[in-house]
Amino acid sequence: DTYFENHENEILEYEINCARKIIIKKQTQMEKEEIEQTNKVEIKYQDSFVAFLDVLGFTNLVKSNNTNKIDKYLESVEKMLSTLKDKLKSLTYCENMNFIIISDSIIISIPKNNINDIDILKALCLSIYSLQGYLVISDIWLRGAISSGEAYFNDEKKQIIGKAYINAYLLESKSVSNPQVAIDNKIIQELGF
Repeated sequence: DTYFENHENEILEYEINCARKIIIKKQTQMEKEEIEQTNKVEIKYQDSFVAFLDVLGFTNLVKSNNTNKIDKYLESVEKMLSTLKDKLKSLTYCENMNFIIISDSIIISIPKNNINDIDILKALCLSIYSLQGYLVISDIWLRGAISSGEAYFNDEKKQIIGKAYINAYLLESKSVSNPQVAIDNKIIQELGF
């Protein structure tokens, strides 16, 4: 008893410090969990048309160190797609065209609305047609495929995920060999043709 009486303040201070450490540890854990929640990306899929386009001969272009043509390609594609995106914004049914350029791949996504889907598909096809016409002047050729289905597109982070993207990629890589863009049979069936 006398030990505890003599050291009562020290013991109390020790217990208070232990409690503080537990509280700080708990607060730190809660702050970490809160940060993780705010950084967590919520993936919301949209029914979309997705085009996957491949630039033919790009590997040889890179190997040949033809930086002028590569610069021209990147500048041309970015400029043309930005212009097309701005033009499509004027169409009430087609205002959310998004695109990503990754090396020799161009991915374009436009959400469907189940009312004007044929018009949205036409706008996507005309955009690809315009892009190809613009690039062919510089002897840059495209091949690709268009599919539809679920897609998540984050324009800010330039991310795309989803079945429509995968299907377009697979169709392009397995079925298309010349400078052309194939439309997935799935789309033909969805539109009732």
